[in-house]
Amino acid sequence: MFIDSQTAIVRSNTNIYTGNNYVYQLDTPLRGVCTAELLSATFSRTSNLHNMVLDIDELKTDRLVANPGVTRSFAIIPMNTVSFGSNVLYTTNGFFPIKQMYHPRDIDRLTVRWRDQSGNIVSSSDNSFIIKFTHLK
Repeated sequence: MFIDSQTAIVRSNTNIYTGNNYVYQLDTPLRGVCTAELLSATFSRTSNLHNMVLDIDELKTDRLVANPGVTRSFAIIPMNTVSFGSNVLYTTNGFFPIKQMYHPRDIDRLTVRWRDQSGNIVSSSDNSFIIKFTHLK
């Protein structure tokens, strides 16, 4: 599933969301989701960051990290990835996948926040990601 911030903002039909804090309403709910894997992500390069955090409420994890602002976030993405212009492209290419397992759950929307490693919502607003869901049959 491909999700980009500009489409999500339009679909939310409200002005309270930004390109780094939005709700993406799914056309068809996903039933029995048991894994979610981040295949790729594109976001603006932000200086002084070591990691970008993709925080999705519906895909919270049990992972605990030192910073409470990013604890349980779906994905912590290293910034030492491929750059093109002012953007960063993250892709696993089969190495070190960012994949989370869950008890089966239904998902009808994704509440997305892009954060810095301290848990603050970042100011840049143009981002996208591809996520693969696996569900029970």
